Amino acid sequence: MWLLEQGMSPDQVADALGVGCESVFRWERQARAGGDQAPRIKKAPGWPRRPTPGQEQTVKAVVCDATPLRVARPVQE
Repeated sequence: MWLLEQGMSPDQVADALGVGCESVFRWERQARAGGDQAPRIKKAPGWPRRPTPGQEQTVKAVVCDATPLRVARPVQE
């Protein structure tokens, strides 16, 4: 709510927080109905997010640079 009070649009707030505009509108409705403590962040259901392109690039670089001897683990007896 603070970002909205500072003059940011709901679209800007959504982009800044990495959420959809509907979430911002829902939080605003909840705040009006129940005060500042009303909005609660809920974890999204479903599968976790996919890696970002930067994360994928890092994984590829590590995997492509690895050799079997460098990644082999000693056998535990």
